[in-house]
Amino acid sequence: MPIVSISEAARLTGKSRQTLHRHIVTGRLSKCNSDKNEIGIDTSELLRVYGSIKDYNVTDVINKQKLHDITDNVTHNVTDKIQTKNRVEELEKELAILKVKVDEQEKRIEAKQETIDSLKTALKLLEHRQEKKEAIYSKEVQITPEPPENGSTNPIETTEPSKTGFWVGFKKLFQ
Repeated sequence: MPIVSISEAARLTGKSRQTLHRHIVTGRLSKCNSDKNEIGIDTSELLRVYGSIKDYNVTDVINKQKLHDITDNVTHNVTDKIQTKNRVEELEKELAILKVKVDEQEKRIEAKQETIDSLKTALKLLEHRQEKKEAIYSKEVQITPEPPENGSTNPIETTEPSKTGFWVGFKKLFQ
């Protein structure tokens, strides 16, 4: 037999809920748990204690329980879908924020790489200029095998004095 709630049992028997609770406490009526662990009273127990039941229709009780189960399931499904939808929206927002952060990091990395490349180019230019200067300096300094007539032994003094000036240095860079 189906299990009904205490309110439904009071309606079926014509007794008040307080009376049914009092009979449960004194042990005259026993309660049981439904499949969903809800407290209720088996209809066979109501028949044993009170005899007849008014307007008792088993199919109505079963249909009410089925309707109740279906509405609970629908409610839970709708609630779950709403929670899932909210979670998806939160995750999409978080993903958008992370994409923006990744883009910013990529721009920073690109800018740093450009700086590194420009510094490498500048370093190569400086090295090239240094090589040119060393080559020019080595052409200017000529060591003579014989000491000069004035008795000086420093070969640098024997060289021809180099010309100075902006255009002379400019010409030396491109020789």
